[in-house]
Amino acid sequence: MKTINNNIKEKRVGFPNAKLLKEKGFDVLGKYCYDCLGDIYSVKLENHNKHTKKFTAPTQQVAIDWILKNHTIWIQIVKTDALASLCNYVILWHNGVCHNEARGGGFNTPEEAKEEGIKYILTKLI
Repeated sequence: MKTINNNIKEKRVGFPNAKLLKEKGFDVLGKYCYDCLGDIYSVKLENHNKHTKKFTAPTQQVAIDWILKNHTIWIQIVKTDALASLCNYVILWHNGVCHNEARGGGFNTPEEAKEEGIKYILTKLI
């Protein structure tokens, strides 16, 4: 029988992407925030981006969902090939156009690929 890995955790966006999300209008409640030095804290549920020196730290998936709902950009994580352990991110849709282009040089984890994909979208497409 196949071994099941239940060691799955939510991954929060990194501090640079949290700052970019705030710049782009991300306005979602969250239980985690970064301070202006990049330290992350668990705090009460609120919109931390309303504060000048705080940045909401959403999960990568919440950031991806926000990008899709507000900017119609769909990102997906794919393995570089069937046997590879590396991942890339793919921008599938942008401005109503199907792109389906793999980007990135191969990341060790899906989380690394998501982080770079979010950064690419926030700096190049929005």
